[in-house]
Amino acid sequence: MMGLSSANAPELDLPARFMALSVGALAVLALTAPWSLPLTQESFTAFSLLALVHLITLGFVGAMIIGASYQLVPVAIGVHLSSLRAGRVSFWFYIAGLALFLPIMFTLPLNSVPMAAVWAAVALTARRR
Repeated sequence: MMGLSSANAPELDLPARFMALSVGALAVLALTAPWSLPLTQESFTAFSLLALVHLITLGFVGAMIIGASYQLVPVAIGVHLSSLRAGRVSFWFYIAGLALFLPIMFTLPLNSVPMAAVWAAVALTARRR
């Protein structure tokens, strides 16, 4: 019977950078809680509330899942990552995506345009009977 071996685990800097980002996002959330708490009382379509939810989901939860996956998956399936460099580059793309996406969510004045796009996509992909 084979057990788990950490011989296939990547260098610690790869999962640690995602996990550090996750802890940083949680710290931002905790430090801004007095100002972000009133956002929870707004409509669920308010972009400031959606930005907060995406900060929690992508910044904290998503980054932690990616970091844990980079550590766990190679150990669990018993193979090395094919490219550590691609994993490190993916971190910078993740940071760039968050840095571009979240400020736009906070400052976007056209609240109805993205929602209309979502409903249009739902309508176009809905199954007709």
